[in-house]
Amino acid sequence: MAFRIRTNENALGVLNNLTNVNSYYSTSVNRLSTGMRINNAGDDPADFIGSEDMRKDIASMDTELRTLADNTNYIKTAEGALDEVSKLLRDARSIALQSINEPTMTATQRAANNQQIQSISESISRIANSASFGSNRILNGSSGIFGQSTALYSMEDVSFSGQFGGYAISTSSTFSVSVTTAAARASTSAKTYGLASVVGAGSFAINGVNFAVSPTDTAQDVWARINQVTSLTGVYVNYCTSSGGGDFASLIATEYGSKNRIEITDPGQLLINGATNYSGGGTDALGEVTVLYDGTNAATVSFARGEGTTLRDNYGNVINLTSKGAETTGQTYNGRIVTGTLGAKFQVGIRSGDMTSVNVGNFQSSQLGRGVESTHNLTSITVISGDDAATALNVIDKAIEDVSTGRGRLGNFQKNILESSMRSLGVARENLKISESAIRDTDMAAEATEFSKWQIMQQASLSVLAQTQVGPQAVLKLLS
Repeated sequence: MAFRIRTNENALGVLNNLTNVNSYYSTSVNRLSTGMRINNAGDDPADFIGSEDMRKDIASMDTELRTLADNTNYIKTAEGALDEVSKLLRDARSIALQSINEPTMTATQRAANNQQIQSISESISRIANSASFGSNRILNGSSGIFGQSTALYSMEDVSFSGQFGGYAISTSSTFSVSVTTAAARASTSAKTYGLASVVGAGSFAINGVNFAVSPTDTAQDVWARINQVTSLTGVYVNYCTSSGGGDFASLIATEYGSKNRIEITDPGQLLINGATNYSGGGTDALGEVTVLYDGTNAATVSFARGEGTTLRDNYGNVINLTSKGAETTGQTYNGRIVTGTLGAKFQVGIRSGDMTSVNVGNFQSSQLGRGVESTHNLTSITVISGDDAATALNVIDKAIEDVSTGRGRLGNFQKNILESSMRSLGVARENLKISESAIRDTDMAAEATEFSKWQIMQQASLSVLAQTQVGPQAVLKLLS
C-alpha cells in the first residue's frame, strides 16, 4: 500500500458521494417547500408532459365555465325580455276580445282600444330592437341565420343574421357585394441602398422590436434580419435589384386594415429617409351589399364598418373577403347562401368543435302573428270594428304562440344544453384536478421521510469526509 499526500483517494470518493447526497437533499427541500413533486421538467419528464396537458385543460375548463355562465345569462336576458312581451300580448288579447262585442262599445272606446293596440305593437318592437347582451342585440333577428357563400374566389365566408336593412332574410337568399373602398396594407419605402452597401452602425425599432446594426452589416443583412422576425413585428421587407443598379425595398404590413400599423423609430435614419419616426396604417375595405331578401324584393346596405378585409353592417351581418376580392374596387361579386343553420352559436366545451346553436328568433311586431289571417301581422291589426277585432284576436293568439314557442325553445336550451354542460364540465374539472394533483403534488409524509434520510446521509458524509483527512496527516510523521 502506497502512502501519498497529493491525492486523497478516500476523500474524493466521499466528496463525490456528498455531492450526490446534497443534490437529493436539495430536491427534497424544494419539494417540501413548494408542495409539488414536479417543479420542472427535469424532475419527471413524462409526468411533466402529462400534467402540463392536464393544466391546459383545467385552465380551459375554468374559462369555459365562465363562458357557459355568460351564455346562460344571455338566454335569461332574452327570456326576461320575452316575458314582458308576453304580458303585453295578454293585455292586447283582452283589448281585442272586449272590442269584438259591438253593442257595448262606443266609437270613442274603440279608438282608445285601437290606440292601445298600436302602442303595444310599438312597445314589442322596441323591446325586440333594444334587448341586448353587452353590445349584441338579442331579439331582433341578428342571432338568426348563418351561411356560406359559393363565391369563394372573392369571399372566404359569409355570415348573415336574420335581419338585413330592416327586412327578414332566409337561407335561400341571393346577394351581391360591391367593394367601394379597397383594403390595403400599411407600407412605406425603405432607404435606398445597394444590396451589398454597408448601412452603418446604430439601431432602430419596428413595432416595438429593436434591431441593432453593426458597422459591417449590409442592407441585405438588415432586410433579411427584419424578415426573420416578421411574426413578431407584423412587417416584412420586399426588396429587389433594378437594372440601373439601384436596389429598392418596401416595408409592408402582413395584414390588411387600419389596425395593422407600421411604427418605426429610427434615430440614425438607417431605415427610412428624411425622418427619425414613421407611423402609418392600412385601409379597411368598405362596400355595398344587396340581398334579394324574399325572392322578389332587394335591399342594399352600406357595409361601412370595415375591419381589414372584413365587411360589417349594423345588423350583425359579416362578409370576409379574400385578399383578391378586397383589393379591387368597382367589381361585383355574387353569391347564394347554400348552407345555413338557424341559431346563435355558443361554445359549450373546451375543443374547437364543441359548438351548438339555438334559434333565438325575431320578435319584432312585424314578425309575430303571421300566417293565420292573410297578410296580417301584429303591426297591421286594428280593433275599429268587431270584424277587425276578431281578426286581431286570431293574430294576437298566433303571436302569443310564437312567443311561447320561442321562450320554450330558449328554456330547453338553457336547461338541457347550457346548464347540463356546466354540470358535466364541473365534474370533469374536479376529476382532472385530482388527477393532476396525484401526478404533480408532493406526498408530504413520504417526502418528509426522504428528507430525513438525506439529511442524515449529508451529516454522515460530512463526518466521514472529516475522517478521511487523518490519513494524509499521519504521513507527515515520517518526516519528523
